[in-house]
Amino acid sequence: MASSDTNHISHDSIYEVLLRLPIDQYRAQIKKLQDSEAEIKAVSVNYAALLKEKEDYISRINEVNSSLKQNLMFVEMSHIRNDLNHEISEIEKENSSLKTEKDKLVVALKASTKNFRPDVSETLSTLSNSVDEVHRKNILVKRRWNNPCGKWREI
Repeated sequence: MASSDTNHISHDSIYEVLLRLPIDQYRAQIKKLQDSEAEIKAVSVNYAALLKEKEDYISRINEVNSSLKQNLMFVEMSHIRNDLNHEISEIEKENSSLKTEKDKLVVALKASTKNFRPDVSETLSTLSNSVDEVHRKNILVKRRWNNPCGKWREI
């Protein structure tokens, strides 16, 4: 009976060993999977942090880009305003010069027409007024034509 007990113990221990072998393999496999899961979670957390960082960076870049666009528009508008002011100054100088020239011509015409009939003198005065009106309209057309915004506006 002793040998039977020995046989039985050795059979039991063989079965235990055989049963433990797959269990140990499963445990090792579970451990590997748990380690892999922990690595995946760590990578996922790192990825989320990097993604958040990049989104913040893109947001800041967009803000800077918007600011630069506004500054560029301001600079362009300043250049346009300066060009317009220069053009207005040139037109005013030209207008002043033409006015002086017209005044001289009117004085000369009046001096030379004193001996003419009164209706001729009146006609010359009307003609002078017409020249003034044409000159004024010419300036308005020039100002409208040189408007860089491309819009016709009354000045």
